[in-house]
Amino acid sequence: TYKDVSIQAIRGPQNGIFGAVWHESWNKETKDMDFNGMVGCGVYGFEGEEWVGVMPSSVLFLKEALTHAVRTYNEEDIAEWMKGFHSEDPAKRDEFERHLRVRNSLRLS
Repeated sequence: TYKDVSIQAIRGPQNGIFGAVWHESWNKETKDMDFNGMVGCGVYGFEGEEWVGVMPSSVLFLKEALTHAVRTYNEEDIAEWMKGFHSEDPAKRDEFERHLRVRNSLRLS
């Protein structure tokens, strides 16, 4: 994390770097979190002397890494944790903070 931006990256096929960058903010109108970000990869696009670009195996690698990351949390868990964000109960706020730290430490792999 750098300031209010989360950055996760891993090495993958084609000597590539596969990453996600996002920013979260609380939307007062919808009373929910807004997420803005991007995902992408940078790979070595040559195979010998021939330009091959991003290979299907690299695209699949990125898709599987993102699918794994998304499945780590379900909507019901997040909704329950968000109740702690607005709670007057210090124990519930602590629980929210603990889950937020875990989620922010989420790795793509």
